[in-house]
Amino acid sequence: MRQTDQWPRIGEIDPASAVSEAYRTLRTHIRFAMGDAYGQAICITSCTASEGRSLTAANLALAMAREGRNTLLIDADMRKPVLHRIFRTDGFGGLARAVERPQAWKHEVVPTAFDRLSLLAAGSHQKEPADLLAGGVFRELLAEARETFDAIILDTPPLLPYADARIAAARSDGVILVVGAGKAKRRQAKQALDHLRQVGANVLGMVVNG
Repeated sequence: MRQTDQWPRIGEIDPASAVSEAYRTLRTHIRFAMGDAYGQAICITSCTASEGRSLTAANLALAMAREGRNTLLIDADMRKPVLHRIFRTDGFGGLARAVERPQAWKHEVVPTAFDRLSLLAAGSHQKEPADLLAGGVFRELLAEARETFDAIILDTPPLLPYADARIAAARSDGVILVVGAGKAKRRQAKQALDHLRQVGANVLGMVVNG
């Protein structure tokens, strides 16, 4: 696991830079693809590890919050969570505790340093995180979050090694596949898309990172 001070500081990218414009463009494409319906959940996943999935999820969530949407960022990667490090928040409790105490899940949501952006961290490591995401409690949690937030972004583990992302994707309104340039092979990207289609996920497109 990387140390906290090695993660980029979210939000400190020059607003006029090409990187910032890329996230605004991604936000715009998602709006055109999905419309402006309230409470939409978007799953961010990748083929393999280290393709920039979590940073993409974090920056997309921030772009939506800066547009004026009340946004919830969920770290659904309970295998190697990093969003609490990126946002310098407490990594305990979080989603792992929320699915155990669904009546109090909102108490696990913490504000970030950015207006209108909240984080539900992954929490402590779970032996069978796919089972937690597959359960009815997670479905109910998402349903309640849709009633509370304008937009929901889910960061998930990579698709090919684990079933977690397929479960989250099937319960989301749209999916973005992050592909790291020089990392994922064409065969892996095709296999990942096949996995998403098999669960009936609404694949919005791919982001080539790096």
